[in-house]
Amino acid sequence: MSMFREFLGQAWMKNDKNSRAPHILLMTKRFNDVSRLVASEILRRPSLSARVAAIEKWAAVADISRCLHNFNGVLQICSAFTNSSVFRLKKTWDKVSKTMVGLDHYEMHSTDVILPIAHVIREIRHFQQTPYKIELIRKVANYLLDTSLLMDDEELYNTSLEIEPRTSRLSTSALGQLSLSSKS
Repeated sequence: MSMFREFLGQAWMKNDKNSRAPHILLMTKRFNDVSRLVASEILRRPSLSARVAAIEKWAAVADISRCLHNFNGVLQICSAFTNSSVFRLKKTWDKVSKTMVGLDHYEMHSTDVILPIAHVIREIRHFQQTPYKIELIRKVANYLLDTSLLMDDEELYNTSLEIEPRTSRLSTSALGQLSLSSKS
């Protein structure tokens, strides 16, 4: 069964999806692996400035991917940015250059992701005819395929909490005012 038939027949949603949709399952796994790689690379950075630099680097990669009409690459990186472990890093995102990322992190919702998908679907036939003329760089390919660099979801979130612990909804000053008003 071709990937086209797998897609149109929604074979990935069937009970026997492993045999009916192997290509879609592999593409989905690859998408998730790259997204997890980006999130892992951001969360592995020990300092705020290094995390900001990592986000800005990946935003630049997303922009290059967009220029190459590699919308899947753009979405993989956007998916990493919206991963809860990365998205919650308010102190980090406050330092990221909004012009570098090309969008306001806090206004990026699923509708923004749906729009690029719709664009991809409209133009997919056109870009299928456009061959990539990219030289294979073995070091880059090996890096992108190295699954030992990936953190699982639990490790991503625990690392995120170590970097920026949860903050109370009530600030210390608000708690102080609350206790003063209760004494009067």
